[in-house]
Parts: sequence; C-alpha cells; structure tokens
Amino acid sequence: MKFKFKNIILLVVALLAILWLYRFFDGRHNEVENRLWKQTIERNRFEDYFRFALKYKDSKYLNVAFDSLTATLNHDSICLAVYNQAIYVPSFHEYNLSVEFLNPYDNLGKITKRNVFNISILKGDHVLIEGVKLDLVNLKSELEKFLRNPKNENYLSEKRVRIIKELGRREISRGLIWISGDFNPIGTSQTTSWRKYFEIYWKVHTIIDEMRHESALLEYGQPFEKLSKNEQQSIIKLVGLVCVFEFKCD
Repeated sequence: MKFKFKNIILLVVALLAILWLYRFFDGRHNEVENRLWKQTIERNRFEDYFRFALKYKDSKYLNVAFDSLTATLNHDSICLAVYNQAIYVPSFHEYNLSVEFLNPYDNLGKITKRNVFNISILKGDHVLIEGVKLDLVNLKSELEKFLRNPKNENYLSEKRVRIIKELGRREISRGLIWISGDFNPIGTSQTTSWRKYFEIYWKVHTIIDEMRHESALLEYGQPFEKLSKNEQQSIIKLVGLVCVFEFKCD
C-alpha cells in the first residue's frame, strides 16, 4: 500500500513538472509572437503582415493580419514575394523566414517552365493545380512527384548535383512552387481570400515537412525532430522549399 501511494505521488509530481514546462515554453512562444505583432502593426507595412501570417498560422491576430494585407497591398510597388529555403529552429519548432518582395520592374531571373509547380487560387477561392481543378487531397502526390522526379521525366523538375557535408553527393530538385491569387481592392466582391491563399501555402509547408521526415528516416534512420541541428540542416538542403507568391490584380 505504501509502495503504491509513493508511486502515485511520484506520478503526480512528474505530471505537474511536465505541465509547468509546457506553460513555460508556451508562454515564451506567445511572448515572442505578441512582441512581433506589436512591431508589425507599428510598421503597418504589407511585407510585415505577410511575414507574420506565414510564421503564425494559429495566431489570434491572424484575421486582423488578413484585413491589413488587403488594406496595405500596393500592386504598383509589390507584385511578387520569394520565400527561399527555410532554416529550422529546433527550440521553437518553427522557421526563420527569408522573404524578398519584388516590384513589377524587378527581374526574377530565368526560370525554366518545367521547374515551376503552379497553384492558382482564383476569384471565389477556386483552386487549380497545374492548371487543372483537382481535389486538394491529390496535392501531396502531385507535388512530391514533381519535386522528387524519380524517373527523370522531362516534364517534371530538373535536378542538380550538390555536395552536402553530412550526406555527400546528392541530386537536389530545382523545382519551385508558384502560388498565385487574384487580389482586388477593398470592397471588391470577387477576389481571392487571404485565408484560402495561406491555407494552400500551409498545406504545401506540411507536405514539405512530411517529405523531410521521410528523407530523415531514409538517410539517418530517425525522425526529423530527433536529428541533431547539423543533420536537420542537411535534410533541409536535400528537401528544399522555394515558394514564389504572386499577387495579381485586374
């Protein structure tokens, strides 16, 4: 009886410790988010609202961020955003963002058509994947086929050879994901909603995370989150994420 009682006490103490740690790290996360949101509304720029929405998909501020995106988008100064190669931060399980915003006169550089995976969110939030109306449940299989291109099909993304320190010589996809939406001024009924636009991006992000998990198991025999920081970086280099966001207007 005493033994059982002692075990119950130890279990309760362990559960309380876990709860405290959860609240501690969750509090730190919320503190960072609140501070970033305060900076975002003070700057009141499209670029900052966009980065915030990319980073915090479950934020309580998200609806306000979406409204602010509509209010601050100037098609004469911004038409594209390029999100190139996320960098993993294990302590918060989130990503530092490297986003470059381009105006209509900037040169994106030469892009081969076969290396672009097109996702279009039309007015009314209708979604086309590679120009075809497909159920979003097919997005993972289509995107994975495009990026991995196991049979080197000439209509899927090209590959380039890269030396990754931890893995050696590897073939890396040159593919990028192009997400476009029709964003018209405030008061226009027919437009792409920012919620749908980011929902599609978050689905893409989840698919890339799943591909990284699969590659981590294949290369290291462990899940991605169990790898060291250097090992995680090597998987990110192997399964990259490059998104081009296009903001169209009639």
